[in-house]
Amino acid sequence: MTDQGIYGLGDAALNNRETLPALYLMDYLIPNLIGMDPRNSEDIWQFFKVLT
Repeated sequence: MTDQGIYGLGDAALNNRETLPALYLMDYLIPNLIGMDPRNSEDIWQFFKVLT
């Protein structure tokens, strides 16, 4: 949920090792998402696509 009230749901599982995706999200993805406009999902997708 954003400070603007926009929300979304997702699912990440890796063969019963849910902590691995959670750590990846907290350590890598979330810090890069801070400050991005959640309404520009295509820009966000392209940003992360270039990083991988």
